[in-house]
Amino acid sequence: MLGVFCLALYIYWIILLARVILSWVQAFGGRTPPALDPLVRVVYLLTEPLLGFFRRYIPPLGMF
Repeated sequence: MLGVFCLALYIYWIILLARVILSWVQAFGGRTPPALDPLVRVVYLLTEPLLGFFRRYIPPLGMF
């Protein structure tokens, strides 16, 4: 049971890392290929609940 939980956290960590990389690409004016748009949407949908929770309590710090 604990192994399944650890695996789920690891997969979510990878998805969060993908979200960070995508945000850097967009911040520096890059664009993802149109073929990857569905994947980008899934990454944003999966990570937004957790990030939105923290975004409510942590003030914006610019590009950090």
